Amino acid sequence: MWELYAFWTVTPLLVAPLLARAQISFPGAVSILSFAIIAAGMLGCVIGGLFSRSFGSARVAATALATSALMCAVYPLAQGLPSAVSACAAVDLGRCRGRRFPQFSALSAKACPPQMVGSALAIQNSIGFFITLFAIELATKSHRVARS
Repeated sequence: MWELYAFWTVTPLLVAPLLARAQISFPGAVSILSFAIIAAGMLGCVIGGLFSRSFGSARVAATALATSALMCAVYPLAQGLPSAVSACAAVDLGRCRGRRFPQFSALSAKACPPQMVGSALAIQNSIGFFITLFAIELATKSHRVARS
C-alpha cells in the first residue's frame, strides 16, 4: 500500500497546477480539492467492499488495480481539457486508487493462519509505511528542485 500513501502525499502537487490553470487562488483551494480526491477513496472502499461480497476480493482487487492503472494513464491526458474535467478526473483517480487496498488486506488476512492475522497485517503495513518514506522523499525532493 506504499504507493497509496505516496499518492496522498503528492496529491497537492497535482492539484496546485490544475487550480493555477483554472485561475482559482482562494486560500485553502489546494487543501479542499486534495481532501476531495483523498476522500473519494472512501467511496471506492465502500463500493469495493459491496462488490467483494458478490465477486470476491481477488476479482475486485484486480479490477480496481486495472481501473486505477487506466486512470493513471488517462489523468495526464485530461490536463488539456477544461479544469473542471481535470478536477473530476483527479477525484475519480482518488476513488479508483482507494478501492483496491482493503481488498489486498482481506486477501492477506485470508492467506495466513488465523492466529497470525494481526501480526501479518501489521508487518505488511509497516513495510508499506517504510517504503513510503523513500517515495515521499523522492517526490518532494524532485518538486523542491524543480521549483528552485
